Amino acid sequence: MRFVSCLPVSDVAATQEEVDEVVLCESHFTQEDFPSSADAIEDLTIEWVVLSEGSEIHQKHNCHLKNLQVFTDVNETKYIWYELLKQLTTHKIYCHDMEQKVRYTRWVSHAPEGGQWSICMEIESSGIVRKIAQLDLIPASHCELNLFRMANELFQECCTCNDKVVQMRHQLDGIKNRVRELEEERKLLDQLLEKRDAHTRSIVVGLLNEKKRKITELQRQLKDQEPRDDELINRYVTEPVTGHSSLGKRKRHLNNNNNNTNDAIRKSRSLLQSSPEIPHIKKEDPESEVEEVRRQELKFLGIKKQDNSAKREKEDLQNPSANSQSESDSESVYRTEDSTDEGEYRSKEDNDEEEETDVEQ
Repeated sequence: MRFVSCLPVSDVAATQEEVDEVVLCESHFTQEDFPSSADAIEDLTIEWVVLSEGSEIHQKHNCHLKNLQVFTDVNETKYIWYELLKQLTTHKIYCHDMEQKVRYTRWVSHAPEGGQWSICMEIESSGIVRKIAQLDLIPASHCELNLFRMANELFQECCTCNDKVVQMRHQLDGIKNRVRELEEERKLLDQLLEKRDAHTRSIVVGLLNEKKRKITELQRQLKDQEPRDDELINRYVTEPVTGHSSLGKRKRHLNNNNNNTNDAIRKSRSLLQSSPEIPHIKKEDPESEVEEVRRQELKFLGIKKQDNSAKREKEDLQNPSANSQSESDSESVYRTEDSTDEGEYRSKEDNDEEEETDVEQ
């Protein structure tokens, strides 16, 4: 790629608006596209660069970063090299990480008559100009440079830039018009939303008012038709429960007493009928049993004496008639006892029936 640029002569003031003396600069690069990384830019090579003010020609072939003389901090060398490439390529090269890393005023061409030319980076502060970096050139005695072609290229580049500017302005106008249309559409949509919200709000408010009116009407109808509270509330809730105020409880209490008395009478009857005569059980003494056992085991040899029990058994065997008479006497006694028990039982039943009739009355 080939680029044409202009550099002011160093003896012209930096604040002067109209620059009278300039030099034309033409630079050539082997790359078709410039790299965007800092490391690749450091390794970038200028194939050759040519400067001329119309009478003399100076040039430099195969310019590298090492050919650049730096008079400030060495760490700024790569950034100064980036600014030089940017100046020679008419700002065609660009790397965001290397932008505005060096503080300087301008690039100039130091072109003394009959001396060595150079491209210098200068900074001016309080009227004092200081040189930051410098790239030396050598005179070219057998080189020719067509200044009109270079001017024509500058003119074409200027036309292209103006066309791009016009195109960008048209695009900018189209974007602005589109933004304006979108804003108007947004306003219309906002108005539609406001109308819809107002309409919805009015409908909801009307429905709520209708609901309130319906509720009040229903409440009024219920108040007219429903019974009074004093008719629904039991008056005995707040009064103590007594036999006079709780008639149902009193009747229930009397029925329970009658049922209890009848149940007691029936139980007594069933017990009298079902329970047989229980003989009296004598309490046995373990000492007496031991004595009887000893007495039975004790025998007197040589002396014969019958016990009372043996005598009784013999008498019973000899006199069976007396035994049967005693049994008949005992039966008669038992019968008389039964007859007396039955009489007492009947008298108790009569008394119970009389009590039941009194209770029922």
